[in-house]
Amino acid sequence: MFDLVVLPMHDWKKCEAEGFRTRDAHIMENLRRSEEIGRILVVDRPVSWAEAVLKKRSRRVAGGEVVLSGRSFWVTETVPEKCYVLDISVGDLVRPLLMGRDWWDAVFRRPAIHQTIRKTMAQLGFGRAVLFLWSPLATGAIEAIPHDLLVFDALDNWLNHPVIRDRRGLIAAGYEMIRERADLIFTNAQSTADFLTPARKCRPRFIPNGVDPERFRPGQCETPDDMANLKRPIVGYSGKLARRFDAQLFAKLADAFPDASFVICGQVLERRPVAKILQLPNVHYLGDKHYDDLPAYVTHFDVGLIPHHVGKHEIEGDPIKMYEYLAAELPVVTTRIMGVDAYREHAFVANDHEEFLRHLRHCLDLIRSGRREVLQEKAAHALPETVAWRCKARLMVDSIQESLQKKRATEER
Repeated sequence: MFDLVVLPMHDWKKCEAEGFRTRDAHIMENLRRSEEIGRILVVDRPVSWAEAVLKKRSRRVAGGEVVLSGRSFWVTETVPEKCYVLDISVGDLVRPLLMGRDWWDAVFRRPAIHQTIRKTMAQLGFGRAVLFLWSPLATGAIEAIPHDLLVFDALDNWLNHPVIRDRRGLIAAGYEMIRERADLIFTNAQSTADFLTPARKCRPRFIPNGVDPERFRPGQCETPDDMANLKRPIVGYSGKLARRFDAQLFAKLADAFPDASFVICGQVLERRPVAKILQLPNVHYLGDKHYDDLPAYVTHFDVGLIPHHVGKHEIEGDPIKMYEYLAAELPVVTTRIMGVDAYREHAFVANDHEEFLRHLRHCLDLIRSGRREVLQEKAAHALPETVAWRCKARLMVDSIQESLQKKRATEER
C-alpha cells in the first residue's frame, strides 16, 4: 500500500463545480477507490487574490470537512474518506495578470508553498509518498515534496495547444524535467509518448482515454426539459467551444440540414470563433452541463458530432466525447483528428468538409427512414470492457506498484 500526493491539471474545486469529466478527474476518482492506495492528498493550484476578486474563484473546496487550516491554507477531507484536498491562497494581485499561465509555474516554485505542502503531509502522517503530476507547469514542486516515485500523466501536448497563447518556454522546460526525473510517464496519445521519448528512467506508456459505459447506457434518463420540445432529429455536440472547434464546418452542417436541431452542450472558452453559429435558427446552445447531468443529454442525441480542426489546432489528445457517444450507441461523425482512427470501423471519419456532410446525410437518411438499427449495429460492441476508467486507473496502479517493488529491491541490495 502507498500514499499518493497529486497535483492535477484541473483542481478539485473545478471538478466539484463541473463534475469529474476530464481525464485527470476520472483517474483521481478511481484512484481513491483503489485498495492499494492508502490516502491521497490533492494539492490544488494556489488561488491568487486577483483570481478570487476578478474571476470570483473560490479559495477552497465546498464539500467535505476542514481538518487543518492556517492563515492562508485549508485541508479538506472529502467524502468518501481517505482523500484530502489542500487549497492555498496567495496574496498576489498584479503578477498573475502580467504573467498569465506562467504564474502557475512561478507559484509552485515558492518556498512558502513547498513548506505548506510538506507541513500538511507531516500533519496527516504522509511519509515519502508517490508524487503524481498532470501539468508540466507544476514541476517546480518536485524537489520540495518528499517522494519515492514520480509519476506524470500527459493529458495533451501543451506545446501544441491552440488555447495557450502565453510564452511556451516554461512548458518546454517542464517537459524536459519530466523526461529527466519521472519514474513513470503515461500519455493519452501515442504522438505524445513519442514526444516525451527518450525519458531517462522509463519508456512513456500510451494509455488511451475511456468512459464509464454504464453511465451513458441509453434508456436510463428522461429527456431533459430544455431538449424536450426540440425538433428531431437532434444532432449533438458535447464539449468545449474554443479554437479547435471548426465553427465553419458546423455552420455548413446547420445550413445543409435546416430540418434538424443542432444542440451544443459545453463551455464557451472563446466566444469570437463561435459567435455566429450560436445565432443560427436551428442551433440550440443549452449551456454547460454538470457531468452528472450530461448523460441525459448525450443519450437523447440522434447523432454525435466531433467537428474539430485537424492539424495545427489539435492538442495531440484523444477525444473523451467519442467514447461517451459510442457508449450511448450513437452514430458518430468526426473529422480525422488524433485518436479516432482506432474506432474507424464504428464511427464515420471524414477527411474534409464535404465528406463530413455526406456522412451526416447518410446517418440522417437512415434515421428518417426508420432504419436506425443499421447505425446502432455500427456503434455496437465498439467499446471493450477495458475502456472503463477503472481499468485505466488499474493499469496505472499496477505500474506504480511494480516500479516501487523494483526500486525497493534495488535499495535492499
